[in-house]
Amino acid sequence: MKKAGNHHLDVVHSHRDFISSEHSSRSDTTSDQESKESENMLEEAKNTKVNIAKKNSTFKRNQYLSCRRKTIANSISVFGSHARKRLGSKEEFFNSKKSIALESFVPQTSKNIEKKIKNEYERIKNAEYPPYVTTMTEKMIYVFQSNSILLTDPRIKDFIQVVKDLEKEKRDIGFEEFKQILQPMYNLFTRISNNQVTVSDCDSFKAKAQKIFDKYKAMDFKGKIPKYIPGLRKADKNSFAVSICTVDGQVFNFGDTDSFVTLQAISSVVSYLIALEEHGNEKVSLFIGTEPSGQAFNSLELSEKKPHNPLINSGALTCSNLIYHGHQINRKYEYYARIVKNMIGGRKVHFNNEIYLSEIATADRNYSLLYMLQEAGIIEPTADIKKILQFYTQACAIELTIESYSILASTLANGGICPITDDKVFEDSNAVKGALAQMLSCGMNTYSGVWAFDVGLPAKSSVSGVTICVVPNTMGIAVWSPPLDKAFNSAKGSHFLIELIKELGYDDIDHVYSAGIWGRKQVDEEGEDHSNDSFHLLYLAKQNKLADMRRAVAQGMNVNYSDYDSRTPLHLAANYGNFDIVKYLVKHGAKINVHDRFGNSPIDEAKENGYEQIEKYLIKKQIQQ
Repeated sequence: MKKAGNHHLDVVHSHRDFISSEHSSRSDTTSDQESKESENMLEEAKNTKVNIAKKNSTFKRNQYLSCRRKTIANSISVFGSHARKRLGSKEEFFNSKKSIALESFVPQTSKNIEKKIKNEYERIKNAEYPPYVTTMTEKMIYVFQSNSILLTDPRIKDFIQVVKDLEKEKRDIGFEEFKQILQPMYNLFTRISNNQVTVSDCDSFKAKAQKIFDKYKAMDFKGKIPKYIPGLRKADKNSFAVSICTVDGQVFNFGDTDSFVTLQAISSVVSYLIALEEHGNEKVSLFIGTEPSGQAFNSLELSEKKPHNPLINSGALTCSNLIYHGHQINRKYEYYARIVKNMIGGRKVHFNNEIYLSEIATADRNYSLLYMLQEAGIIEPTADIKKILQFYTQACAIELTIESYSILASTLANGGICPITDDKVFEDSNAVKGALAQMLSCGMNTYSGVWAFDVGLPAKSSVSGVTICVVPNTMGIAVWSPPLDKAFNSAKGSHFLIELIKELGYDDIDHVYSAGIWGRKQVDEEGEDHSNDSFHLLYLAKQNKLADMRRAVAQGMNVNYSDYDSRTPLHLAANYGNFDIVKYLVKHGAKINVHDRFGNSPIDEAKENGYEQIEKYLIKKQIQQ
């Protein structure tokens, strides 16, 4: 996520006067020129980390097959980094010489890759399946479904469309068609089919979670539906749903996970993340502390004249003022909602107007908090208190499904990278770490200390009855049960999470936090585990694991690390024709003019192995370096 245009806070440390003269002179009715300028800035903020390719964009390897229209996509995908060509028919897809085989996966399919795909084809073809699974496409779908990859997963969306087209003709596919279908999702498919995912035994995992779910569904914890927000009184006290999403995008649902429920206090986590991303911790810490308050979430108390932490009401209201500062409320909401949508992989984001109006009508406490913050100098004297409250309440009234909540939590577990799109929503991994630290120490209201001691995992509750829990590097969990306990946490949800985490073995905190970047082993073809050493980047470059490479770099691994032969990740990526890895490494500072002990540079590696596109790209970038 990029910083929101040029409207950053100009923090004056002595007075916390962060409104520039430009902002202070801004009125509600702007001129046409100001409106146009603001639109441009909004567009920049919306397009979080999107590289726009408007014309003649070629297929990006590891993106999706697209067989619906014969046109160039003229809209910008929030989740991709390139516009994608649309092929008109499956015949064109299978027969065109300029098809996926030439423009996707690798510039030219090397003999090494061809052999791997052939082996994968034979393995999938000859494996054992249930009697109803007969065709090759059915077998591929079975691989996804049996590993809990949803057929609505954006990473395989276009593959599913191709399958539907083939099913209409009631025919199977041979190796050549299999190769063309597989190449854009080769890494994802082979990782899943070889059980190199977070949950390798999905049946056992589901059985354990289902048993606990059924147990708690029948239990009554005597919680109460909150009455201080009229719109929440209608909630069904018997509602109960659980969704789990791993960092690989495996999704496990139990109960009514399609129900839409408002964010409420979970919005404070997103607001804090955005504030950190835009302004950095040094500036944000001038306005908000990081200590548990020990008081109710809506307490009228400050610590050293600022909110104790960002997850109580006073802290969330402060973040609402900080993020996308100086912009009109409707644009702030669009900006905020777009980031939430990025975090959940493009799923639907609803707005509950009834909840919004009921919260605004009963907002006396939050008005008091805002005036207290303004008196303390946390909010500038010229600020419009009413608009800050309106935006804060809008964020609370955003609705997501329980399944989407688990994806949001998994994005946090994944270092800010959405697990079902592999897109990096937050560029600053330290922002995600900071948010998780606050969730661990302050996320469960006055129960936070007990939770941190007994469970030790980041979590955030809300008065809507949703609780999200993050198992770092592993998964995100969302539980919904509306009745609340005395700490305003979901009574049933809290107890369910404690037992689920213990049963799944994630209560061993030393194991969870030392399990490597992903919380699972990264094993090469020789069976060596490289999860925790610097050699890991070489492994990822060789295996063409772009999403994992992003996570590794986000964790601070050195893109110029070299082995005993002085070979860098860029050497390996160029040698194996992994063009996306090459581009990513160069973008993040990989040196091109570097030679191994045999005298070869990455350019030499690409040239010797016939990857002309990579060779030309590296030569061009070398000149720029």
